[in-house]
Amino acid sequence: MDETQDPRDVALEAVRLRSEQNAADVAILDAACLDAARECVGLWHRLWFEAPVSVDQVFEIKFRVCFPLAAHALNHVETALELLERRPWVAASCARAAFEHALAAQWVMLTEVGERELVNWMNGQRYLRATEFADGLARVPFDADDASLLLDPAVREALLGDPPDPSGWSVANACSRFADTKLFYDMYRNLSQAEHPSLGLIATHLAVTRDGVRNNLSAAGSLSPSDEAASALGLSALWAMHVLEQMRKDGPHAATFTLIGDRASLPVDLRASDRHPERQPACLPKD
Repeated sequence: MDETQDPRDVALEAVRLRSEQNAADVAILDAACLDAARECVGLWHRLWFEAPVSVDQVFEIKFRVCFPLAAHALNHVETALELLERRPWVAASCARAAFEHALAAQWVMLTEVGERELVNWMNGQRYLRATEFADGLARVPFDADDASLLLDPAVREALLGDPPDPSGWSVANACSRFADTKLFYDMYRNLSQAEHPSLGLIATHLAVTRDGVRNNLSAAGSLSPSDEAASALGLSALWAMHVLEQMRKDGPHAATFTLIGDRASLPVDLRASDRHPERQPACLPKD
């Protein structure tokens, strides 16, 4: 390396060259992921919208948590597929939501009393909000005639209820359980740029040269589409549908999604990479 060269420029150039070398393979993989997502969405409509569904009794309690998670994931996948060309950064936001909810569905399915732990986490969020709302309410000045609106300690405690039990759920914890590196969680973190103010958000709407000249704008947010969206959509759709089909009585279609995943080189069931298989319930169906 030339001593006058900025090491950052050298690293960026190496990444650019590697990206160019792998561009064709990445395009093929992304196309396969999107095909898998579209096929799953089509089956989601055909298998879960048009026919009565019988759930295996052993999964009834898990199903009450997993179905809303999977449905929300699949609805976000469907929305993202519709927006991918016109609003790619909005599609990435949908992909992030789909990824989180499909991962949660897999985690609940693969965790003994995972449904209870996830609901504990939900109750924890509700309890935190209620506590902070009550604290804020106590600081709002009321007229004398409105004194009854003030919460005395007993009423406040009754409204808040007991603090929920602890939970082991978080996206970071789930990703660590199913991968031995941080790269799995990094996929979610990268997609989160579409959810929060971020450098990626700026770069996809506005381009500035190294000399500080603004040379391009995109109201649609299409200058730098997310490089994780396609794979996230394929994975999320497969994870969500596979969980639902495993819970269906006799699991008649679960193998279909395994085949779709195999064609796209995507895992449909995170059991294979589970670093804590001892947490899995004994009732899991054989795939």
